[in-house]
Amino acid sequence: MSLTKMNLSAAAAAGAVLTVLHFQTRTPLKAADGQPVTINHLGRDSAKVVAKQREQRNQGVEDARNGVPFDATAQDYRDAELLATGMTGWHGVPQGWLIELSQEQLDAMSAEELAALDEVVPFSTENAITLLLNPGMNWLREQYVKSFDDRGKLLAAQEA
Repeated sequence: MSLTKMNLSAAAAAGAVLTVLHFQTRTPLKAADGQPVTINHLGRDSAKVVAKQREQRNQGVEDARNGVPFDATAQDYRDAELLATGMTGWHGVPQGWLIELSQEQLDAMSAEELAALDEVVPFSTENAITLLLNPGMNWLREQYVKSFDDRGKLLAAQEA
């Protein structure tokens, strides 16, 4: 194998597709159209993601210079923003994944209300950030981060 192939910039820019799995059964989740729920994404080493990382680090240094105190909520948002920068699209993500709901709220919903939450939401970076910040969707965030960080998967996707 050529050592030049260890430079993953091209593979990270080409990206990969995450097929979302049920957190218990590990089987692919199906959207309303019967197709798998998927998230398309760049790799962590893509120029777009690296640029966002640098921007955030520079802002952090500037904030420290200006005496801005650390804010955990703001850091959570920046973390989600960086991850969302890597997302390029999705298929089959329902509205309900973007809303923080308790079990009591879900139990109290009518069939019509639940059906409305199953409506597919269009991809946007803001929707991606909202999804990634929803604590009820941490299982999906974990799957996404694993795929986002998987350089081997990106290289295999490029070679396919």
